[in-house]
Amino acid sequence: MLFQPLLANLIYVLSTAALLMLLPAHVNLGPLGSLPALADDDDESDDDDDDGPRAVRRAPALPDYAPDEILLINASDAALSKAVELGLNIYSTEVIRGSQLTISRLRLPPGLDAPSALEALRRETPGQAADLNHFYRLQQAAEVSGNPYACTSSRCYGQRMINWTREIAACGDGIKIGIIDTGVDVSHPSLSGQPVKNVSFAAPLTRPSSTQHGTAVAALLAGKGGREIQGLVPKARVYAADVFHVSAAGQLTADAVSIARAIGWLKEQGVSVINISLSGSENRILEQAVKDALAAKISVVAAAGNDGRKRRLVTLPRYPASSPSRRSMKSCGLTAEPPKGRTSPMRPPA
Repeated sequence: MLFQPLLANLIYVLSTAALLMLLPAHVNLGPLGSLPALADDDDESDDDDDDGPRAVRRAPALPDYAPDEILLINASDAALSKAVELGLNIYSTEVIRGSQLTISRLRLPPGLDAPSALEALRRETPGQAADLNHFYRLQQAAEVSGNPYACTSSRCYGQRMINWTREIAACGDGIKIGIIDTGVDVSHPSLSGQPVKNVSFAAPLTRPSSTQHGTAVAALLAGKGGREIQGLVPKARVYAADVFHVSAAGQLTADAVSIARAIGWLKEQGVSVINISLSGSENRILEQAVKDALAAKISVVAAAGNDGRKRRLVTLPRYPASSPSRRSMKSCGLTAEPPKGRTSPMRPPA
């Protein structure tokens, strides 16, 4: 099988994910993947007679990290002892399957904030990898609407931009693709009967995520076609790692530990490429998890987004797409001109 040409094409193909989310629904997810909250009708009658557009109440900003814990990576006994001396409580140690990671989670005492605790721990344990348990959000909320049928006419522009053909798709028969996203509705008509394995790595005792975004990405990749969405590689095997949960504020949230677990599991499944549909702060745990995947010859693709850090007039991709160790992708329009930034161009590989 032509795995290397296929993987090169898949890396570019995944950049069209935001363009081809064509599930049979009329739903526009709000910021951070939360559903828009509609403002109430402001008169005293029962009917909904405000003729203008209904206001959308924006969800509060998602915190950048868990406020009450610090993470240690492959901690030495000396580092753990020093953490206890600083007043931190070691409440769990976990070996991440499929990786070289052991994560120790430290609970903070009352009155100590996480950044200050991290700074003190790094100062007292030089050389020991430590970080916050950062939170991550969907990089692009899927906007899905319209006709659910096979790609025709103007609905195929993403595939045409990368010169995707049936012959290229056939190279992907049986290939294993991993996605790190929300859950996937395997009963959706586009995926019913398709080889999709869906496992949750979200924090325990939390409200499950919506399946809209993950289902859209899975259908884009492996939809069975016919009168449903035609996937780019319909005979691929998809391994979907759900890392999101719904926070108390109603926001889709993932943390660094859940994502590291997901990457390790996908590595164990023998996937050839991983698509990561989220972004947030740089994190040492995730950096090591991705390095483990790359060492296993797994290609890693991350959504870059169009709202990352500003440097002069250029928008840089958000993490993890901003890391040089992985490919990053931005969305583009019908003109095939992507926003400026340090991302892969929209063209098929040579």
